[in-house]
Amino acid sequence: MTPRRPAIKSIPLHSDNPDPGRNKAKDQVNAVDLLYQSPVGNQRMRHKTKIVLPILAVLCLGLLSQVSLPGYTRIELTEEAGGEKLLTVVAPDGEPVTLTWRNSQFGYDVTEVFYARDGLIVQDQVTFSEPGGPLPPRVSAADVADLYHTGGTFDARGLSRPFSRIVYRIGEIGDPKLRVKNQTAALKKEAGFGGRVILTTARPKLSDFLLDPVQRVRCSLPGA
Repeated sequence: MTPRRPAIKSIPLHSDNPDPGRNKAKDQVNAVDLLYQSPVGNQRMRHKTKIVLPILAVLCLGLLSQVSLPGYTRIELTEEAGGEKLLTVVAPDGEPVTLTWRNSQFGYDVTEVFYARDGLIVQDQVTFSEPGGPLPPRVSAADVADLYHTGGTFDARGLSRPFSRIVYRIGEIGDPKLRVKNQTAALKKEAGFGGRVILTTARPKLSDFLLDPVQRVRCSLPGA
């Protein structure tokens, strides 16, 4: 009796049972393809990086430039009729801003002292003095409003009155000059009698330092 041979089971070459030899050859082909394709891919990647990085840098710079910086105040003087910027300056907190003018009604010299603070200017001192006369008497801050209209010399301090916008009418105040950071702007010279000059303040943005680092004073006089 002839012994029976064991049956040989046929295993189909489906995806679940891949041919090891074929896969090895395929891997070798893929390796060769990658070897030839990788320089091209690297060049494309470098090209895209050169384009994307400058765009991201510009976007980041644009966002940062709009950030308001604490500890500084941007001060601008604008001639109302023509919109001409007479003065643009960024002052640190505590920087004094001094306005001097002649009170034509009583003939007194007037000095108003402000300080830059967090995007505002804060009025701290007002002095009405007689030219060549004695020192004016010290008064309380509460009396200033009445003394402006009733006349008399005085010196008031500690007013703590914040402003972000002031309109100066040249017809109402005589020969006003504004001094900040060793620059003096002559308002009457630029706006003329009856003209109006607008002072505005705000917190400066980073772009004020990056794009306009030079402070501008169009109507400047020798230091006062």
